[in-house]
Amino acid sequence: MRLNWEYETCACCTREQRLSWGVHNSLWERVVIEYYKNKVLCLECFLRIADDKNIHIDIDDITFYGLI
Repeated sequence: MRLNWEYETCACCTREQRLSWGVHNSLWERVVIEYYKNKVLCLECFLRIADDKNIHIDIDDITFYGLI
């Protein structure tokens, strides 16, 4: 049986999320502003916010779980 997946939506840009990813909580806390702390962000918005704060994100900081 195959279930239909309802995509999560980025709280910042409102695009549907098809890439599942994550970072350590400590990095998330440093990058994300309070408004988005308990919300879903797409990788692009997360990286843009990090850039705006001059926080360097290395590829090794991100865990990719898969495509949805």
